[in-house]
Amino acid sequence: MNPAIFIVNSIFLGVGLAMDAFSLSVAYGLSVGAGLESGRKGTKEYSKGRNEVALKMCLTFGGFQALMPMFGWLCLHTLAGLFDVVKRAIPFVAFALLVYLGLRMVVEGFRKRKDPEVTSTLENSPLIVQGIATSIDAFSAGAAFVPYNALQALTASVIIAVVTFIICSLGIRLGKRLGMRFADHATILGGVILILIGIEVLVV
Repeated sequence: MNPAIFIVNSIFLGVGLAMDAFSLSVAYGLSVGAGLESGRKGTKEYSKGRNEVALKMCLTFGGFQALMPMFGWLCLHTLAGLFDVVKRAIPFVAFALLVYLGLRMVVEGFRKRKDPEVTSTLENSPLIVQGIATSIDAFSAGAAFVPYNALQALTASVIIAVVTFIICSLGIRLGKRLGMRFADHATILGGVILILIGIEVLVV
């Protein structure tokens, strides 16, 4: 395969797979924007903590988006029968995880309207759960790696990870700006985004 075509294909695949992670990043950015709007933006500790969480989030999402297609590629080459069984369960697992997180955020959003000191679900939920929820559909993307050898599959996965990291960073920035304008409804909006993603994964 032409190296240029290979790189372009990997980038576009990364963009497509990163959309769920992008939406969750926007949701996190919304919660940050809400925090800034509530008057906590003056502390260095607040900004530093948020930046660390954002970096961990981008790294986690990028890592899972790289691992899932590689795992799918491995299954296709070693456990083809099992792959078909697991593939059918992917939409249901993604739906359950995303709706679970989304409902928690919606409930939390209404609680925060009554008590501004309530902390964010996105901040407290294990990043590994978020990473799985946003990348589990990428497992089936391993099918796109079938013509690749191990080195090519690994290279494509690294490209996907980088693309996801960049997209998530942009999503967090966008969410912060939106959150500054819609602070009162930020967490609720973020939860609705996750629920809609979960429904889309199940239906489509």
